[in-house]
Amino acid sequence: MLFSYKRMLKPFDVIGEDDEIGSVSDLYFDEHSWTVRYIVVEGGWLKGETRFLSPASIKSFTIEEERLHVDVTKEQAKDSPAPEDEPMTRKFERQFSRFYGLNPYWMGAGLWGSGAVPRDLSQGETETVEDLQEEETNIISVKDLVGYEISTGDESFGKVKDILVEEDSFKVRYFVVDTNRWLPGGKEVLISTEWILDVNWPQSIVSVDLKKEAVEEAPEYTEGMTLDRDMETSVFNHYGKPKYWD
Repeated sequence: MLFSYKRMLKPFDVIGEDDEIGSVSDLYFDEHSWTVRYIVVEGGWLKGETRFLSPASIKSFTIEEERLHVDVTKEQAKDSPAPEDEPMTRKFERQFSRFYGLNPYWMGAGLWGSGAVPRDLSQGETETVEDLQEEETNIISVKDLVGYEISTGDESFGKVKDILVEEDSFKVRYFVVDTNRWLPGGKEVLISTEWILDVNWPQSIVSVDLKKEAVEEAPEYTEGMTLDRDMETSVFNHYGKPKYWD
């Protein structure tokens, strides 16, 4: 199953072990694996402050109830480290991992450390995380990504309106792209992150390995649509692309 980024901002309440902590205000992903690494929480108990939570802390969440349950107390959330600078540094990520007793997601051959899902970071003995240097990481705000142009070569055909994230792995699977200003009879279509060729961050342009004509004829996506495997199959078959689940 996949969930919509926009749906998590309705607001989506974050419920801790002892009380409500706040509401989801953004998601941060890493551009190498296109995986959501942090949930940004503000309001409520945080009283104007902003804190990050890892998907590894999630116990359960339901889109319908607009609630995210985490194994974190409100005091833990308030006392947790917050990034002091933009862009985010690995120093903050190390401090964050140590504070919550999580293995670092970037150490290991899996999507999440040595595992495939966020909760795998809390399994086994926590690895030592050294403060080697304060290098920048490639962590990007989804809020900043929304509005980026999607391009085939030197021609744009739409803008990112939303993203769809896999519930189990928190991997960003699709952009929801609004083509209404660029293509005749425009509509919203799905573009897989697997088809990205390059991202020009300064110019806010994502280049993809697709033909504009194929996008014009692509299956339409409508907000709130249930994206099951049959729909995904139709999208991949339309573009003649190998399926990520095969």
